[in-house]
Amino acid sequence: MWLLGQRSTWQTLTGFHRPDRLRALKLLHELGLEAQADQKTSQLSGGQRQRVAIARVLIQSPKILLVDEPIAGLDVLAAKQVMDTFAHLHRQGMTLVSVLHDLTIAAEYAQRAIVLKGGRVSYDGTCDGMCENLPDYLRDRTDL
Repeated sequence: MWLLGQRSTWQTLTGFHRPDRLRALKLLHELGLEAQADQKTSQLSGGQRQRVAIARVLIQSPKILLVDEPIAGLDVLAAKQVMDTFAHLHRQGMTLVSVLHDLTIAAEYAQRAIVLKGGRVSYDGTCDGMCENLPDYLRDRTDL
């Protein structure tokens, strides 16, 4: 399989190999953008552009993915599609590190959370029951 990042500019002008096109369409489908596959990015909404950017990274098949607020500005359905895609990739062996301000989403999808308050770690542990005990986690800790 050819990967976009491994092709020269000249090679991209001659078109993409079928496996690359199929993988791109699969990613766009997973991110809820299959119907927009033939549109220019300039014609897409901000949230759609954000998901296209995620697909562009994912087509490279990275082993580790670092994302900062990947669902900021997305509607509920688009955010779920992105997070479900990340969860699927994690089950396939990809390591994901994400900055999320929505602790409910973090608790739903993450295995581990590091919660910062005032630039200091106020919680570092599993996400099981994190939201139910959130006030405890956000208190200043003297044992850091």
